[in-house]
Amino acid sequence: MKKWIPGLLVAALLMGGLMGCASQEGSGVTVQSVAEITGMGSVGLIDRFAGVVSARSEVKVAKEEQRTVSDIYVSAGDTVTEGQKLFAYDIEESQLALEKAELEKQKIEDSIAALEKQKTELEEQLEKAKDADKLNYTLEIQTCDTNIRESRYNLALQEKEVQRLQKAVEGYEILSPIAGRIQTVNAEGGTDQQGNPLPLITIMEEGAYRVKGQVNEVNANDMVVGTPVLVRSRVHAEETWSGTIALIDWENPVTSNNNRYVEGGGDEMTTTSKYPFYVELNSDEGLLLGQHVYIEPDWGQEEEASGLWLPAYYLFDLDGTSARVWARDGRGKLESRELSLGEYNEELDSYEILSGLAAEDYIAFPGEDCKVGAPTTEFDESAFEVSEEGMTENFGEMPEGEFMGEGAYEGGVISEGMPMEEGEGSVDGESLPQEMPMDETADETGTMPAEETVPTEGAEGAEG
Repeated sequence: MKKWIPGLLVAALLMGGLMGCASQEGSGVTVQSVAEITGMGSVGLIDRFAGVVSARSEVKVAKEEQRTVSDIYVSAGDTVTEGQKLFAYDIEESQLALEKAELEKQKIEDSIAALEKQKTELEEQLEKAKDADKLNYTLEIQTCDTNIRESRYNLALQEKEVQRLQKAVEGYEILSPIAGRIQTVNAEGGTDQQGNPLPLITIMEEGAYRVKGQVNEVNANDMVVGTPVLVRSRVHAEETWSGTIALIDWENPVTSNNNRYVEGGGDEMTTTSKYPFYVELNSDEGLLLGQHVYIEPDWGQEEEASGLWLPAYYLFDLDGTSARVWARDGRGKLESRELSLGEYNEELDSYEILSGLAAEDYIAFPGEDCKVGAPTTEFDESAFEVSEEGMTENFGEMPEGEFMGEGAYEGGVISEGMPMEEGEGSVDGESLPQEMPMDETADETGTMPAEETVPTEGAEGAEG
């Protein structure tokens, strides 16, 4: 089982939920689409993280504190080339400051010249002075030396200031250091959440993309630099891109009070810290800047997706080359159907189905209610979903790249760390996370929806 054990346990928990649904009087045995099961849909085995396609780097162009901006030549969304004008400073103040600095420099130079002349005269007088007066002349010469050294130091500082102001006057127009797209323009200034001044202009680099996600401290051990990953389209699940985890920024956690989970089933709410991570892509062809995607560890699931592979826990009467499943027949009733098996994948704990089952069939998880001729009812995934309106009203927005959890529902997220009592979704007495899908939305700015605590009532409903 190896790396897949956590995912399989979560899937088993989901099956427990399906069996619970089947046990309701009059509801029939719950069956689910083979296509969804084998296509990593509602009962997937892969840890998934939400991500967003971003530029490989971004450049923040700050305004000098002591200078005034006269013109800004770009707006958010504009495409710029390297060397293109971004904004210009008001040089009238700089010009006046330069003239003043040059006058001060000249004044210091004249002072040094006067002190050196005075020192020369004192040295000449010292040679002619009487012995009783030589001490006084010596002290005056030493004072001149001290004043000359101090004036030369001040002159060096003033020369640097003149050079700085000359550059300010000559380079009053600020040019783009890279080719890219203008992400933000903060003409009015302002500060970020940490109180740091916002850059005047932020530019996203043009060219190769990378994918940014976030991992929180609950699942931090699942992410390792160098891990191969698949980036999957949210719209077309069959579209994937490959890459590796290039960086996990453990030094800069992003703490949010919006990400909470219930501990011990009580009322105490606990926040978790999130850490950004970045995926370097082998190819970004077909991706769009700002596109929202899924990120999942690449354990060969795409290769195994060719053909029909069914998790072993759906099978019974297994003898290695054949097995049986509880399948829905043409009349909507349950039947025991024989399958012909091919290869076995130990890591996925799945069997290749050679015959007896197709993607369009519906099957049930083996349980006490499974009997030949029993009525069936399709698994209703919408019962686990929260509407966009409800999520916006009750939960707010989720930071981009939020962890989707093991076995994440397609189009949903899973709340984290919701312990259960032994016998209710636990394995050997160990608590497993309670899964509670939520609808996903992304506004035009690329903001991801929020992952919030799902009310206890909703969790109970999902188990049932």
